[in-house]
Amino acid sequence: MTRSISIWVQNFQQGALHNGDGDPEDRWPLFVERIRASGVAPDLVLGCEAVGWSAFGHRQLARAMRDLDMDACPLPPSSSGMPPVLFYRRETMGRWTRWNIDFAAQSLHGFGVATFDLGLPAPLAVAPAHLDPFSADRARAEAKLVATRAYRYGPYAIVGGDINYPPHSPSHPAPGYASMRPYSRSSRTRLPSESGDGPVPVLDRRVAEMLSYSGYVDAAWEL
Repeated sequence: MTRSISIWVQNFQQGALHNGDGDPEDRWPLFVERIRASGVAPDLVLGCEAVGWSAFGHRQLARAMRDLDMDACPLPPSSSGMPPVLFYRRETMGRWTRWNIDFAAQSLHGFGVATFDLGLPAPLAVAPAHLDPFSADRARAEAKLVATRAYRYGPYAIVGGDINYPPHSPSHPAPGYASMRPYSRSSRTRLPSESGDGPVPVLDRRVAEMLSYSGYVDAAWEL
């Protein structure tokens, strides 16, 4: 008997507790409302930027579990202080059988790999990740690291989060360059000396290409 798994991926931006300047701004209830409004209770929620969620005895992490009515894996170590977070619905996923944070320190924001026994020939691995937004070269290395670690327990693996770079498929529409800040555009496109110095920026697809080359399929693009 087969069944589908509903997955929600979200960047909470400063933990949904502050704005970009650090001023208090509790946006968490809006995320909860948005998830509920979808009409689908997700089996997995892969979040990014769980900033401050470990403070005061993991108060925000506990609040999120209560509001989502889901369990969560421990927050992975993060050198940036912006760790990803993984929620799972125990009624459909069961309890996690592994939570591996080996080599998480080799990435900017950290990551972890959880496994679940869903009756497949091997465990299903789920890796929430947030790739380095400042350098495509570093993000490419992180993509390879996370992709490899998610395969640690078998061929069934999901990597999800804020990838920060254009999809692998060249048929995917280009982002709106005009609305990008120069430093963001420079991170997500190739240098003019590498791309022929043309008037139109060339997308740097190497990060997503690494995930594809490692055996992953862009589920959102395929759907």
